[in-house]
Amino acid sequence: MGNLSGIRKGIADNIREICKEKGIKQKDIAEYLGISTGTVANWFSGTNGIDVENLYRLCSYLGVTMNTVFGIDEKGNNLESKFSDPEIHLINIYRALNQIGRDKLTDYAVDLSESDRYRKDTDCGQMG
Repeated sequence: MGNLSGIRKGIADNIREICKEKGIKQKDIAEYLGISTGTVANWFSGTNGIDVENLYRLCSYLGVTMNTVFGIDEKGNNLESKFSDPEIHLINIYRALNQIGRDKLTDYAVDLSESDRYRKDTDCGQMG
């Protein structure tokens, strides 16, 4: 069952991210679907899974495919399988930040990536 909760969490993360990008609130979804805000809150937290009928209607409302909500790209590849665990961890940290935090993290990452000291393709970045 641990795997199912991980799937629910992944779906919840994707729904939250899509809503954040589109400026859609939980109450907007609840009103559109005719359900309680508590039910939507449970989907957003990953506490409860979303049934297929509501998932279909939610995707229509958000203007995305079910694959997008499941984290699957146009070719049917699981997007998370393209990333290592540390990369997924960094993505989750980014998603948890507000816009100011995201901007700071992005600026810091750019600074690191432009420094020979931290790049793996330079002599200074090689360990050992």
